[in-house]
Order: sequence, then C-alpha cells, then structure tokens
Amino acid sequence: MNHQEGIDIACQGAIQPKGCVVIGKKELLYVPFLNIYLLLAHNFLVDRKDHEKAIHTMEDIAKRMAQRKVSLFIYPEGTRSHSLEPNLLPFKKGGFRIAIDGQYPIVPVVVQNYSNVYSSTLKKAPGGTIKIRVLPPISTKGLASADMESLVERTRSAMLQTLLDISLDTLPRAAEDGKKED
Repeated sequence: MNHQEGIDIACQGAIQPKGCVVIGKKELLYVPFLNIYLLLAHNFLVDRKDHEKAIHTMEDIAKRMAQRKVSLFIYPEGTRSHSLEPNLLPFKKGGFRIAIDGQYPIVPVVVQNYSNVYSSTLKKAPGGTIKIRVLPPISTKGLASADMESLVERTRSAMLQTLLDISLDTLPRAAEDGKKED
C-alpha cells in the first residue's frame, strides 16, 4: 500500500484481511501502543540500518510466512511521503525480494491522495472520505532475483496510475470558465 501519513494505519485496518501480518522497521518498537500491536500480532520487524542483516531477515521472512501460513502487508515506499499531490516515492526492494523468494503474488493496494482530508504538512484535518482500490494480483511464479527490477517497476507503475485516477477529485482545479484559480 502507498504510504502518505500516519493515518494510513486506519486505512490499512479497514482492509487488512485475517492472516495478514505487517513488516516494519525495527524503530517502530519505540512507538507507544503500536509496539504492543506489532509484538502481539507477531509482525515482522527489520533493522534497516544494517543492510546485510536486513537482507537475511527478508530471506527468513519468506520462509516463516510459509510456515505460519500468513500474508504480508507492506508499504513499499518504506516511509511516509507527506505528499500534497498524488505521487509515490521510489520503492524499496525488500517486499519484492520476499515475494520472489516465496513465489507469492503481489496485491497492490492504493489509497487516494488524501491531503484534502488530512495533512500534517498543512496542519489541517477537515475530514472526508478516502478511496481505496485493491488491484488485481501480480504473479511472481517463475520469477527470479534477476526479474526484481521489472517487477518493482510494473507494480509501481500500476499503483501510480491508479493513484492518479482515484485522486483526480483532490487535485486543485481551474475555474469553470477555464480561468486559472488565483
């Protein structure tokens, strides 16, 4: 799922199916209440400061997912974008490595840009409705590490197009008579 603000967790909670755990950065253990959820739900945590250790953790997660029969919920951007316009940050490769190693399909989830509903950057929260779209699964059957870049790009491209499509009504608009707004 794309990652915009801290309230993404509410969007995630609205759609996350049973048997699905989260992968997050180890530093989340220092966030009160969230740390309790992460531990009790047996989510996966990665030390992103140690690249070698993170790679080994990703390989281990692919195996543990099969053993535990769980799916994995990730934010491929790796951090919140705080974007005021529909856009995606570059994707991290860890989740894609796991998908390829385990031959798990990727199910992209796109949340519209909701800076018109909540924005920590603008310090506003007028409220409203947020659209979420679940895209068709992207198969990883038969893919290997050499296919990772194209898988990342294909997934990001599909998510970005959907983000633009479902965020149209949140973009600033020109006046009805064709004049630009001041």
